[in-house]
Formats: sequence, C-alpha cells, structure tokens
Amino acid sequence: MLASALDLPLGAQHTVYRPAPLRPVTGVISSPSPVPVPDENAPDTLIRYPGQTMYINKYGERIVVDPPLVPLAPPSPPTPGPSPSRSAPAPEPEPSPSPRGPAASPTPAPVPEPEDPDDLPGDAELEARLKEEIYAVADLEAGIVLYDLKGGRKATVNPRIGLYPSSVVKLAIMVGALDAVATGKLSWDVRYPVTRVAPGLAPGDDRAPVPELLERMIVQGDHAAANTLFDLVGAEQLTRHAASLGLTDTAVCRKFNAPVATRTPPNRMSPADAAHLLYLIVRKDLPDPLASRKALDLLGRQTKTSGIPRFLAKLPGVHVFNLPGGARMKDGEELSCDAAIVTGPQHAYVLVAYTLARQDQTGWIAQVAHKVHRWLASPK
Repeated sequence: MLASALDLPLGAQHTVYRPAPLRPVTGVISSPSPVPVPDENAPDTLIRYPGQTMYINKYGERIVVDPPLVPLAPPSPPTPGPSPSRSAPAPEPEPSPSPRGPAASPTPAPVPEPEDPDDLPGDAELEARLKEEIYAVADLEAGIVLYDLKGGRKATVNPRIGLYPSSVVKLAIMVGALDAVATGKLSWDVRYPVTRVAPGLAPGDDRAPVPELLERMIVQGDHAAANTLFDLVGAEQLTRHAASLGLTDTAVCRKFNAPVATRTPPNRMSPADAAHLLYLIVRKDLPDPLASRKALDLLGRQTKTSGIPRFLAKLPGVHVFNLPGGARMKDGEELSCDAAIVTGPQHAYVLVAYTLARQDQTGWIAQVAHKVHRWLASPK
C-alpha cells in the first residue's frame, strides 16, 4: 500500500490530455481537432517544442513532459567537412519512446533524510503551536513527536515523557518477532500454541503461525497474541533488539493483562522511541528489508482508527499506518496514545502522541493530527 505512495519518483511532472492530437506550429500547440479513432498500428510520436516535450501514443493521448526530455537548442548552421566514410562513427540515434510512455526526465536527487531523526532540524513555530494545543486542555500531560520527512524538520514537546506506552510498545514486539523470523529463531510456518487459550478451546487447541499472531496483535489488538510472541522471542531479546535500533527508552518487561512479580518493571517506550521506530520503518531501514514492508502492511490495516486516522483517512490520497493504545490508570486517569505514519500527495511524516488526563483524549489527538496535517501543507 505504502510502497506505491512512497516509491514514486520526485520531480518529474506530467499531465495527460485526452484525446485530441497535436500539430506543431512554430512551437505553439494548435487547437484540438475532432477526437480520432484509436489506431492499434499507429506508431508513438515524440514532439518537442521550446520549453516542452509532447508524447503522443497510439490512442491519441497527449502527455506533456516537464522538464523536456531533451533540452532544446537553436539549430547550428551546417559546417563544411568531408563526407562521411564507412570508417567514421555513426551518429547516435535519438532514443525512441517506450511503449509504456516517454522516458523519465532527469531530476535532481532529493536531499536524503538523516538516518537518525534526532538530526532533523527543529521547527520552533511548529513546536509553539503544539504547546498551545497542550496548554489549552486543563491538567493535560502530553508528549508529542513529529518527524516531517517531506519538509525535513521535526517538532517535539516532552519527547521523553515517562507515560506508560500501553499497546504502543507492541511496535517493539512486532519488529522483534520479525527479526527472530529473519534470523531463523522462529519459523514463519510453524503453528505455535497461543499463551492464553481462547474461550471454548481445550488446552493446546489454539495455535497460530507468526503471521497470524502478528495480525492478531497489531490489526486486532489481541493481547493473547502479543503475550505469545513475548514468550517466543523473550523479554530480554525484545529489549536488546530495540536497543540495537537506537531505542534508548524502550524495555519490554511484562505481558499484557497478566500477573507479574512485584519487582518486574513496567513496559517502557517513550514517544521519541515510538517515533524513531516508525521513522526506520517508513524509510525501510530495519535490518531485514522485508520487515519494513510487513510492518507497514500490518499498521495499514489497523481496525482502531479513532485517533490519528479519524479525520486524515478521509482525505483524498492520504494513508495512515498506526498503532493506538489506551488504559485507565489506578488513580482513575485516562491514558490515550497513538503512533502513526502518514503519507499523501503533499505529506510524509511520523506523528506520535501520548496523553494522560482526567478524561480520554483520543478525540483531542485526532483534532491535533488534523491540524498538524494542515500546518505541514502550508508553506514554511
């Protein structure tokens, strides 16, 4: 899903006109003539005008390529010289258009994002706007991290806040399990017994392979699948793998909704670490090249969309890949979290928000996400 949105070449612009043919008149496009009948045997045509190249296929479709495929130059006067002999090198033929369309025009290489998102320059204006949104809610504790890949900037507010990550820590379990498969520690096809037996099944009857366990954990939010992967990979290995990816505030220590020893520390994953991991995924920087694509596929099929995707997923061409979380704390306060990758015609960014307040703030997260989307579309 994302691959088509992210792998598009940057810089090449083209417009398709249907279906009238063109006739060059001193570099000016003539008025369209009546619609022609497509001729399956008609050759493709490439016409160049000053500052513009026009490609016409056999169906009469006109494709304007900007910048021109071949720079135009005034014709040079013929120079006298000996007639060409058989030993003289033949002139190189002009490239003919591909049956699928004109050749891609050369474009400047985009400036690559830094491997570490912390190296992105901060945007003080965006940070000020995010702080205003937080201060507008009474008694709200919040941490927000925004990495704008399209604009090459970041904005953070309390990125290392010590709020419980809830289900967002499943991001670490997901990439840890994918790494275990890539390194041969787990098999993709073996049906492993699920840690908690599903209702109505005898012990040992509920079994699932790793792909299904990942699907249950990420797409459906199933804690039993998460606990099974926790047992299969191991808490220490999950935490160690997270650290190898540069996640310094992440520790996977406990299962979900399961009794633990008193001294077992809680799970940790700061908003900065969650955003860092999503940044690696969207850039396809995980050690296993296929792991990033699998992670995007899982996050893109998320069924809980009341947070960051609530308004954004309705916008044309926008795709949201997210993992939400939430919990009611012992003191009665509500924890709401969401971590997402957002892509679209004018966007490619990572947004993570953790909140703790007297009331659930999932709606607030959705509104802030919508505002962030508009802010990023505005000129700097």
